[in-house]
Amino acid sequence: MAEVDCRAAELESVFARVAGRFGRADLRWRMRDYVRGLLGQAARKNGRQLAEWAGHRTPDGFQRLLTCQGLGV
Repeated sequence: MAEVDCRAAELESVFARVAGRFGRADLRWRMRDYVRGLLGQAARKNGRQLAEWAGHRTPDGFQRLLTCQGLGV
């Protein structure tokens, strides 16, 4: 269990370091959900399954995040 806690703390540290790249809180949370889904136990790693695993209604937010539309790039 200590290893899981350590990995969770490391992941939180990474999120804290990149949070400033996202101008809006909802984008930071979406990025966090997406990365957790990729590293987590989702059966498939496509947008729809990751969105469902993270509790999002649709994968639209993840798709916008990945195409940089949400980042103002």
